[in-house]
Amino acid sequence: MKRILIIPLATLGLFTLLAVASISGGAEPGPLAGGSFSDGPYAAATPDSGSCGNNWAVDLFNRQFEILPQNPDGSWTVIQKFAKARFITLGDGQSGTGDSPGKCDSAGNATHTLKEGISGTFSGSFTITVQPGFSYVGNGGCGTLADWPVGAGQGSTPGDCTTGGWVSTHFPGAVYGSTATVTSYNIKYKAKVNGIQRTWTNADTGNSGDIF
Repeated sequence: MKRILIIPLATLGLFTLLAVASISGGAEPGPLAGGSFSDGPYAAATPDSGSCGNNWAVDLFNRQFEILPQNPDGSWTVIQKFAKARFITLGDGQSGTGDSPGKCDSAGNATHTLKEGISGTFSGSFTITVQPGFSYVGNGGCGTLADWPVGAGQGSTPGDCTTGGWVSTHFPGAVYGSTATVTSYNIKYKAKVNGIQRTWTNADTGNSGDIF
């Protein structure tokens, strides 16, 4: 899921977050074990970019956030989980095949392609670190008119629930990709192609597998 603003940005598929459409509708945050809080779910839809940089699928999922107790140095750790997550492949955007998500991961994947219309599921999470100096606001919701057009790179529709939109409303003043960054991620995709189960794992520790 290039869905990330890790520095340097690895080939994460969820997120040059040009959201196609999304609906915010999260519940009020509530305490979890250990003093953490939860927020969401927020429904979202975004293009998903693969290892070659192309958008290989459209993702439909719910964003669920867990806010851990503030760290001793004043920073915050947030776990964003992707629930009820599914995707449908785009192929070349017309009717033929396009690059598979893992095509540019390794020489062994270099000939892999993927046709449009293949559906599958994915699961995983991002770990987001918010730098010291910002306070958590529990009733921020997700997505505001301020996300557009200034933040169109992370949500092309006003009110979209994007990672950046959530950060800006729950940690006022923090900027996603600058003072709030993804420090780790691991997303696993699954789909059956021509009767064969395929998986692609997109992680900060390295990608593996492919869907082709």
